[in-house]
Amino acid sequence: MNLAEYACDPSVSDAVESGEYPTPFGAYAVLYGKTPDADGGQQAPEILCKRAYRRMAEVRAATVLQQGLDFSCDLPELSVVMVVHDQFAFTMTALSSLRATCRGAIQLILVDVASTDETSMIERHVAGIEVIRLAENVGFLAGSNLGLARAVAPYVLFLNNDVELMPGAVDAALGRLRREEGVGAVGAKLVRTNGALQEAGSIVWNDGTTSGYLRDASPLLPEANFVRSVDFCSGAFLMARTEIVKALDGFDPLFAPAYYEETDLCVQIRQRGFDIVYDPDVVVLHYEFGSGKSGEIAACLGRNIGKFFHKNRAYVEGKYQRDEANVLKARSAAADNGRVLFIEDYLPQPEIGAGFPRSNDIVRTMVEVLGLHVTVYPIFPPRRAPVARYPNFPDRAEVMWDRGLGDLGTFLHTRAGYYDVIWIGRTHNADRLKPVLAACEGALAGCRVVLDTEAVATLRQHGRMRIMGQTDLPDLNGMLRYELRNTDFIDRFVTVSTEEASLIRGIVKQDVHVLGHMKTPVPRNRPFSERRHFLFVGAIQNLESPNWDALSWLNDHVVPYLDSFLPEDVRIRVAGYVGGDIDLSTILTHPRFELLGAVEDLAPLYEAHRVFIAPTRFAAGIPYKIHEAAAHGLPIVATDLLVRQVGWEAGADIACAPETQPLAFAGQMQQVYTDENLWARIRRNALHRIFLENRPDDYSRRLKDILNFND
Repeated sequence: MNLAEYACDPSVSDAVESGEYPTPFGAYAVLYGKTPDADGGQQAPEILCKRAYRRMAEVRAATVLQQGLDFSCDLPELSVVMVVHDQFAFTMTALSSLRATCRGAIQLILVDVASTDETSMIERHVAGIEVIRLAENVGFLAGSNLGLARAVAPYVLFLNNDVELMPGAVDAALGRLRREEGVGAVGAKLVRTNGALQEAGSIVWNDGTTSGYLRDASPLLPEANFVRSVDFCSGAFLMARTEIVKALDGFDPLFAPAYYEETDLCVQIRQRGFDIVYDPDVVVLHYEFGSGKSGEIAACLGRNIGKFFHKNRAYVEGKYQRDEANVLKARSAAADNGRVLFIEDYLPQPEIGAGFPRSNDIVRTMVEVLGLHVTVYPIFPPRRAPVARYPNFPDRAEVMWDRGLGDLGTFLHTRAGYYDVIWIGRTHNADRLKPVLAACEGALAGCRVVLDTEAVATLRQHGRMRIMGQTDLPDLNGMLRYELRNTDFIDRFVTVSTEEASLIRGIVKQDVHVLGHMKTPVPRNRPFSERRHFLFVGAIQNLESPNWDALSWLNDHVVPYLDSFLPEDVRIRVAGYVGGDIDLSTILTHPRFELLGAVEDLAPLYEAHRVFIAPTRFAAGIPYKIHEAAAHGLPIVATDLLVRQVGWEAGADIACAPETQPLAFAGQMQQVYTDENLWARIRRNALHRIFLENRPDDYSRRLKDILNFND
């Protein structure tokens, strides 16, 4: 080994200059096992990864030089400011990834601070680039401000040259700023070359020091994969509204040449009333310490901590004390309106039905309206890939996809004192969770427990027995007492209807609240004549599902009568999640049926169909699908059971027939399908019901009251 040559390896010199190793020999000794090092297991891979990354950057740069890059544009939406000092291969890799991941109009501003390598000729290879050349290395801060002065787009991205943007990174940040007017800046999930996190947003402590949240952890952790308001994000990738940054005159020269400038800028943006957001969809690979030496870094940090503290004293002193026990609370800079652990059977996705659309509404309201910090903990973890984005789900909710019931006790102990409320969905989960929560009593001091029954299972079971012809029906109150046998640890109950609340109040001593459904009328204007077919929507989890029974009854008893009323080309289309072991073709034998499976966006179906049908013969709670179909302007034919549950006027707000009379049900289907005046009247009245009874603001107020424990 020629130690002199080894020391000249850029990845080795970078590691020594950044302080990872004291000398080139120290790096060699740890890497190749010549001396013991307790941290060698963690450090050794990173220097090797950095070496590999640097070599790959050289390979990429050679390829890019052959093809060239083009950033020419007339009206840019994004201005990118990059300050560079040498490291040409890194720069070309970063620019190549920028162009590959964002095809939109970009104003590229490169500030060359006294480079001596090929950077001096970068215009030959990058069309449309604006280069500002300086004779001395003025550092990141001053260079960024010079670039900012040239920015003309509504958004500006400060971007290091030692990064590689992952697909969708720029578009995700731009999308966040476009959608959310209250967001002033967006930062990235920074991943180091060894695959470990550099940060998932950053924390300011009350002594002025800072921490990168989850440094050294896996980027795939649930904790790193939800959107958060944060104190600041690294300047390696920081996208902001140009108008705000220019109004602040960019980075404060007080922090020149570097370090704490992006921390200060984010605090200044926050103090102007704008949010700083960490977005896990913005993924950036970062070489880290590719542009600084350890001595310079330490000196700058030492000076600038004090400057930052004194400039932002009021903000800093309001932060948490630096302590590992405070990291969970400090990771979010949003107002502390309360922290909720939301436990359900599955991740509440609307398309799986069975009460999960309502649970989804509850989580969404908690997060987006009440501003609560919500952790969703599915008893049965999702089957979907761990970092997949879940559509129709609030991205600011933390989803513990990688843990289940068996891990809950450990989870609660690691988050002792963190949650204010535990929200349990469904009564059967009280049975599962009672021993777990009892074993974690010390970690849950002051935490209240809410049980949302969703729908009282006893009513559904009792109704099924009756509809199946069982004559010796058990006592309803006795069944209900058994269902609620493990609820003595519950502080507050929630039901979906006043009827079910009355039943539960007769059994328990705790408070019982009602939280129904939230819907906003969103009718489409497609006329009666342009709509066709019937629509059925419902999930079927198992063979005892009310929807399985409803479809079976519809196929065997209702549709044969329908053949006498309507042309054979009028279809009944069935949409909804179906369990993997369920085969609907065994019961839907009539040719009128068409199976659509699970559908994430039902709006186009509601717009295309003429009539919604709900032939449910036994159920509990309130049928969410009735409210949803009505909110989309689709008239409904339902059984008398469902009409009683929603409390609407039969014949005016909804068409109906007894669940024991298939001929009458078929007749109602035919009338609403063929009578345009009747169709329009029911549609209009149902929309009015939704407007009066399912207002989102009323729903939010009720939910807030449920979570408000004044004592």
